[in-house]
Amino acid sequence: VRAKGKVMKKKKSEYDVFIISPQRIVTKKQLMEIQNYIDIREVDGDRVYYPLRDTKQDEFTGWVICLDNLKAMFNSKMVAIFYDPKSQGVHFDLGMAFCLGKPMILINSPKDIKGKSFIKVIKNQP
Repeated sequence: VRAKGKVMKKKKSEYDVFIISPQRIVTKKQLMEIQNYIDIREVDGDRVYYPLRDTKQDEFTGWVICLDNLKAMFNSKMVAIFYDPKSQGVHFDLGMAFCLGKPMILINSPKDIKGKSFIKVIKNQP
């Protein structure tokens, strides 16, 4: 995998799980559900990467934020997703997880639609 022209080499996973969730437009209820999931994983001894907490968010364009998240996701064993169909960031990060071939699980139980959907992609990985 290349990031900013450099090849990222796989090393022993730094994190057990990378969290994909809404960042900019997120409700208090969603934040509580996400934090509850993180707390459970961390109490169990898992190393969790949560971008809202672990990625510096003050970069203007978002380019560096995306690269930092890519590196952290690359160095994670799996991805846990709080799916919100209105979140652009969730879809962007979901695409990174898909391209990296990461195992994915849903944290929440979003309502699915008929036909093809991102929820079905996550639930029906080979």
